[in-house]
Amino acid sequence: MLKELGSIAFAQPGALWIGLAVLPIVVLYFLRMRFRRKPVGSTYLWRELAVATSGGDALRRRSILLLLLQVAAVALAAFAAAGPSLVSRALLKPGVAFVIDVSASMGSRDCARESGGTREAHAASRVEAAVLAASREIDALGEGVPVMTFACSSSAAPLLPAPTLDKAAAKASLRSLSALSGGFEEGSCADAISAALARAEGSWSAVAFTDGGMDLGGDRLASAFGGSFRAVSIGTGGASVGATGLRLEERAEGKARAVFSLWNGHGSTRELRIHLARNGKPLASGLVRADAGWSRSTLDLEGGIDEGGYSLEIEREKDDIEGAPGSTCYLSVARQRALRVLLVGRSDPFLKAALAQGGISYSSLAAFPADLSSLPAQAPSGEPGSVGAETAPDIVVVESARVPAGARCNLLVFGAPPPDAPLASGGAASGLIASVAGTHPLLRFVSWEGARASSGLAYSLRGQALVLATTGGKPSLVAWEQEGYRSLACGVDLSRSDLGLKSAFPVLLQNYIRWCAPRADDQSAYTLYAGESARRLEPESFRLKGSVAKATRSGPEVTIGADSAGLFEWEASGARGYLAVNVPSGELDAAPRALKSRSPVAGAAAFTPVVAAEERKSARPLGSIASALLAILLAAEWIAWNGSSRRRGSRTGKMKREGGTA
Repeated sequence: MLKELGSIAFAQPGALWIGLAVLPIVVLYFLRMRFRRKPVGSTYLWRELAVATSGGDALRRRSILLLLLQVAAVALAAFAAAGPSLVSRALLKPGVAFVIDVSASMGSRDCARESGGTREAHAASRVEAAVLAASREIDALGEGVPVMTFACSSSAAPLLPAPTLDKAAAKASLRSLSALSGGFEEGSCADAISAALARAEGSWSAVAFTDGGMDLGGDRLASAFGGSFRAVSIGTGGASVGATGLRLEERAEGKARAVFSLWNGHGSTRELRIHLARNGKPLASGLVRADAGWSRSTLDLEGGIDEGGYSLEIEREKDDIEGAPGSTCYLSVARQRALRVLLVGRSDPFLKAALAQGGISYSSLAAFPADLSSLPAQAPSGEPGSVGAETAPDIVVVESARVPAGARCNLLVFGAPPPDAPLASGGAASGLIASVAGTHPLLRFVSWEGARASSGLAYSLRGQALVLATTGGKPSLVAWEQEGYRSLACGVDLSRSDLGLKSAFPVLLQNYIRWCAPRADDQSAYTLYAGESARRLEPESFRLKGSVAKATRSGPEVTIGADSAGLFEWEASGARGYLAVNVPSGELDAAPRALKSRSPVAGAAAFTPVVAAEERKSARPLGSIASALLAILLAAEWIAWNGSSRRRGSRTGKMKREGGTA
């Protein structure tokens, strides 16, 4: 902001003519104060009266005060009616956003550190070098240039609550930065930065300090600033090794082996020593051959595959970049429990046939239970396992049975929906079943193939619900979500339709199961990349230990993830396990890369924005202030008028008393 000037503007300037009302007030005042001569027979009595009323001068002063108060009140009334506002005009300099890449590769320590005027090679991380370069550019900015700072990895985090003109504060916001374990997700970073700058005034340019790991080559970030974007290249080397993609495979005779990918950035074949541990205890070690670039390797184990948290570590050699990501990768092995399904109502063979597959355990009840969390243990009708008393079912399938209001569960209902659903029964429906135009996970690979219902139920919507299919042109397949639970109502009566014989039915049922309960195998359910999140059906007792990994609940689901690589313990209903978080494979190559459509500058030079300064106007209404002052003046006038009247009355009474006693 260069300069700001203030001026008064009026929304209704014609109202100022009200101020002319002061003219009759002044005229009437002087007419009221004019003295008139009258002949009297003697001045004796008047001389006595003049002595008794020595306050004439005070009365004249009060009259003048009343006149001034009345004139000021009229002027303020005219001012308030005109709608005044204080208009400020400011010339805004374009702001500069400093974007610091804090992805995993920026933790590589291949930059020179300055200490006491000397440069120490291979001592500073790339993030530290980026902070130093950004601080120099902030110092080189002219006065009055707004500054914002951002740390970018899987998303962009503003380091300042608002744009600042304080260079010291801008540099201080960068001092505690360090590299995370995620990659540079350019799309989400650009969206977050655009949202933050949308609340700020003026135009913005950007300068990014990065080793070139942006997944979109800088194009998306540049578009957020209208092309006014420059990149400063950080980092000098690329000699790094790393491992990723750890999996365990069964071998003959109950033994297993570890399979993993290796990155070798040295440009020639190397022998690497690998160590594998489970729950912190060594399992195996050995030498593996790593060709230049990417390669695949294995390590044999003596035992089988057990549950737990696995870590595979590469011994770093002297010529490797210190701090380069990927020297350790992680794997969580946790046996997946069977998906619990409760069938309520009529026993339908088509439903049981569709549920007869691995990983699903179901049981049956004639009526909807009063409490889903305290079901009696009973033998399942499908694979081993049961809907026990300690855990509610993951999915409830209801056919030809009443569903009460407030059923907190993932629900698939054939027939009338629950009373509190955003839809209601809407009469009968018959005819061909057809999908409604649009895409939804439930309709993935679903082809009705001329399926027909001779008798069924239509639905009428009364809230946030989505029609997926119709029967005879009437809504008969409707999905909705409430409080994190996902529900699907199907108006087709399976006993009066050929839907159960069509391939669409088992596909629809599997789509619904995946929609409600995303499944994964034993080695991928709790193995993620840093910055990534995953949805899992977990009981209320599910907890992640520590503050690094996060678990957010929505209904029956928990979203888990972490920004730092490592093994994090979890527990649920007496069971324990690990969440394994890895560095993204794209971050293992620590060599600085040029952006696709940018020309990164090797060093840090003063950044000159290419956008012009803008003039901004702001108006602050003054009408309320003028109205408040007007009320104060009117109150003062009333007090002054009543005060003068009381004094005149008291003097008149005194003269009458004195005259009566004379």
